[in-house]
Order: sequence, then C-alpha cells, then structure tokens
Amino acid sequence: MYAVTTAFPQALAASMGFSWQATDQLGVYNLILGKLTIIVIVTKQIPKAPHNLPWNLLSQDPEHVRYALNLDPLPPELRKHFENLNW
Repeated sequence: MYAVTTAFPQALAASMGFSWQATDQLGVYNLILGKLTIIVIVTKQIPKAPHNLPWNLLSQDPEHVRYALNLDPLPPELRKHFENLNW
C-alpha cells in the first residue's frame, strides 16, 4: 500500500514513534502498522532526476515542477494545467 503527500506529515511521523521509519531513499518512508507496511512518498523531498519525473511533477516545490515540465514535454491538454499554477 502506498500513500503520497506533497509535504512531510510531521504530526503523523511524530505520533507513530518507531512505526515511522526512514528508508535509504530520500522522500520515502515506511509506516508499519502491525503486519501492514504503508510506503509513504513525500514528493517535495524526492530528488530532481529523470527517473523521478512523475513525483517531481506532483511536488509542492515549484522548482521541481518546472524541472519536470522542461525535462519531458507533456501533452498540451495536461501541460496547460501545470503552467497556469500561481506560485
């Protein structure tokens, strides 16, 4: 199971104690609830890189979004939604 968020969930991480674990990948955490592990992806913390394009595009950081838009042009019907964002 996955959860995706644009900003680091500080209150959740603090309240979960040892159930909240960083991984070796920047911006990726494990939330362990009994036998269930939820992989939490914090898009703002994902490094800018070609293989991270989808996460960079969904980032809360305008620089990451611009990077993703310039790396691989989106179809015009999608691009217009990102270019019209007010940062």
